[in-house]
Amino acid sequence: ENIQQDFKIFCKKINYEEKIILKIVNKNQIYPEKTILTDLSKKNLKLFFKEDFEIYNYLIQIKKIINNPSN
Repeated sequence: ENIQQDFKIFCKKINYEEKIILKIVNKNQIYPEKTILTDLSKKNLKLFFKEDFEIYNYLIQIKKIINNPSN
């Protein structure tokens, strides 16, 4: 729900101490609570974020290692 807080927790887990502020871009100002995407919009987003999904899936696969580095 809060990407800044999630990122801070993630950085702490991987011992990354540099300060990085994530800025919000392209936030829906008209309908902040509800955005309906068309099928084409979803397809385009998947293409745009393809590498991000790959990174996310990799991190999900190794999350036990990240969460418990003593193993």
